[in-house]
Amino acid sequence: MTMTISFRLKHEDREVTVMVDSMQNVSGTLHVLAEAGIFPCREYTIRSVRSGRRIMSGLTYEESNIYNGDIILLEWEV
Repeated sequence: MTMTISFRLKHEDREVTVMVDSMQNVSGTLHVLAEAGIFPCREYTIRSVRSGRRIMSGLTYEESNIYNGDIILLEWEV
């Protein structure tokens, strides 16, 4: 199933909304966004804004209980 998800960088005022397949890995989306130059390629702590839970990047959106319209917060050590 196709969903619309927003990714937000915690330490910068940047957010991007993308359409993804619910069976796609979170890490796959981040890789594509980094290759496109939208986000820096680095290690992130990934959290769901809705639930506050940490998301494991190797899991799919479905396995991570990420739903249509969710916002994913990307954090890193400053």
